[in-house]
Amino acid sequence: METDEYINYLKKLNGECECKDLSSLFFLNKKRKTLKNECKYLIDELNEDLNSEIKKIYDEVASSLMKYKNLYYAELDQLTKENKLKFYYHSERENYKKYSISSKEARELLKYKEIITSHCSNCEQQISLLN
Repeated sequence: METDEYINYLKKLNGECECKDLSSLFFLNKKRKTLKNECKYLIDELNEDLNSEIKKIYDEVASSLMKYKNLYYAELDQLTKENKLKFYYHSERENYKKYSISSKEARELLKYKEIITSHCSNCEQQISLLN
């Protein structure tokens, strides 16, 4: 399987679980994605018409996006410290064999653009693809 094909397969596995421990993470992630889409839309609008009102709105949305992005990663770090998240490395060299790794190992491997997924420690639901 090609890497892009495998990454698309993993993206389809991302989801939410019923576990209360992760509800805040899911909320923050949805809000972050919504703001990111709004920023993309506003950038397109700015490219068509450099309107100062659109620029002002974009600046506000971008600021909110950064706030929620920081909150999301802080929550991710907190859940990791509390062992409520697990991380897996998917080795391209070994036909995407999956290895359980620590959050420290995950951060290190991400520097090298390796394929890492995060999962709920309680129910094993894949939460996100971190590549």
